[in-house]
Amino acid sequence: MENASDALLMAFGVLVFVIALTVAITSFSQAREVSELVIYNSDSTNFYEYEEVSVGASRSRIVGIETIIPTLYRYSKENYTVLFRVGDGYNPETGNFDGGTKVMEIFDSPQKYNGIERKWRGKGNAKELYWEKLQTKYKRFVTDTYFDTKTPGLETLHRIFSFDSEEEQLRNEPWTITPEETRKNLDCFIRGEVYESPSDGNVYIDYSKNR
Repeated sequence: MENASDALLMAFGVLVFVIALTVAITSFSQAREVSELVIYNSDSTNFYEYEEVSVGASRSRIVGIETIIPTLYRYSKENYTVLFRVGDGYNPETGNFDGGTKVMEIFDSPQKYNGIERKWRGKGNAKELYWEKLQTKYKRFVTDTYFDTKTPGLETLHRIFSFDSEEEQLRNEPWTITPEETRKNLDCFIRGEVYESPSDGNVYIDYSKNR
């Protein structure tokens, strides 16, 4: 009889534990749902309406240096591309350049690093793969003949016209080693100063020559 009583007490204890565990899980689930709802409602970007437009009719706006500089300093952290291009015949009614656009070179990336030919990252012929990537990524944004060739324009790969952390890593640019070095490179670019190689202190890019 005593064993039966103990068994009933144990069964009751297990039942209470299961009920308590179920209540706790349900409470945590409800709390998570409420917190996600609060966070969602507090983020105004969730209520933005996005309009998909073609590249040719993409919207344009005139911005000042106070907008451009912060954008540059965020490109590596937020993993987006800043493309520099020159347009001709801007039409304010359509937001297009009637004369077309072409890429604008912002600096020359040295072909040698620490006195030796710089290695490119990628399998196979890394330079050719890089050229194909540029064609796929940028050809639709420009109307000049820069990408109008079936053969890789390896002789033009040093002409850099964008800031893009993925491309810079493929080119093995030295400032990709740390966020601090990336910021240092941007500082030199904006001020028109010399960016020195972090490994030996030699001149890597003289941004004053591209002014």
